Order: sequence, then structure tokens, then C-alpha cells
Amino acid sequence: MPQMTPIVLTDDQATDHTFAPRGKDPQSGVATLVKSTGVPVGDERLTVGRSRTPQGREKISFKLTLPVIASEVINGVTSPTIVRTAYADVTLSFEGTSSTQERKNARKMLSDLLANSEGLAAAVIDDLEHLY
Repeated sequence: MPQMTPIVLTDDQATDHTFAPRGKDPQSGVATLVKSTGVPVGDERLTVGRSRTPQGREKISFKLTLPVIASEVINGVTSPTIVRTAYADVTLSFEGTSSTQERKNARKMLSDLLANSEGLAAAVIDDLEHLY
């Protein structure tokens, strides 16, 4: 069982984002890691969850929450305000009879899909293009 430890994710501008463990919900088992800005409203979050569906499928989910913060001045008081938030959700679901190799193959193929900066995912995500 992997231990919840800090993880570094690098964005497209080669900026490292270090997410530190924040806790695990005892009910859902969802772990939260945070890149703290010092102001909780501006924290970037990574959540990781694993559960079993009533149908016996193994469900793994990752969610990135990336707020964009601006300072707003009202009556001389400066406060951080969320301008917009980007969300990235990835959910994988496997039959209870899936093999380790099948799960590895799915993870690697998803990784390749997202890593290809000239491919389909980049055009749809980066440039908001439609498929034809």
C-alpha cells in the first residue's frame, strides 16, 4: 500500500507544483494533497480515491482543482478572490477480475494520450477543437 507522500507535478511552463498530504476522509477513503498558497481559498488540490462499486468494479479517481486567484480591494481591504477554477477529473474502472497487466496497460495508454503534445488530446484540451 503506497504511503501518502508529497508529489511534484510539472505544468506546461516547466513549473513544479508540490502537493503535500493534507489528510484522508475516513468515510470515503479519498486522500487530499494540497499545494498551499498560504490562503486556503487559493490552494491547488489533488484528490485520489479508490473504491469498489456495488457491481464489484474497482474504481480509481484522480481530481485536480486549480483555482486562479486575484486580489480584490474593497474599501481599502485587499482580499483574495477566485477568478476561475480549472478541474481535471480522471476516473478508471476495472472489473474485479482484471489483471495487473490490464490495469498497467490502461494507465500507460492514458498517460501516452495526455502526454502527446501534438495529438488528439492536446488539440481538444489546449485549443478547444472539435473532432470531425
